[in-house]
Amino acid sequence: MPADQVETTIEGWRSARAFLETQPGYIETQLHRSIMPKARFQLVNVARWESADDYAAAIQKYLDSGAAGALKGTVFHAALYVPIEQEGGS
Repeated sequence: MPADQVETTIEGWRSARAFLETQPGYIETQLHRSIMPKARFQLVNVARWESADDYAAAIQKYLDSGAAGALKGTVFHAALYVPIEQEGGS
């Protein structure tokens, strides 16, 4: 993403978070910003949901709401993962 779009995308992310955090199954989310200007991904969102179905339903509801226009032009590389190891124990 071009450097001049990062702040706009962060604002769009905040708007999306405000919507998604009201949806069933939402646990938390964190947005990470690269400190390396040439990193492939300038922003990385890590979100936790109760289930993949809750996530899919919430995203579809968000897209159907028309609110996603705030993120127009942003390219997403969404994928679902499960934790397999964590520092500090369980």
